[in-house]
Amino acid sequence: MADNFLSSVITAILAAFFFSLAATVVPYFYNVGGTVFLLLSVR
Repeated sequence: MADNFLSSVITAILAAFFFSLAATVVPYFYNVGGTVFLLLSVR
């Protein structure tokens, strides 16, 4: 029971960490992707 609870807590922590990481990284990749797309479309 305790092991199952611990694994669910670790899963929740990893999910929250991944969500915050994605929220931080996605705008950066969106800007880079937009810049690359503009450069390719200009060429």
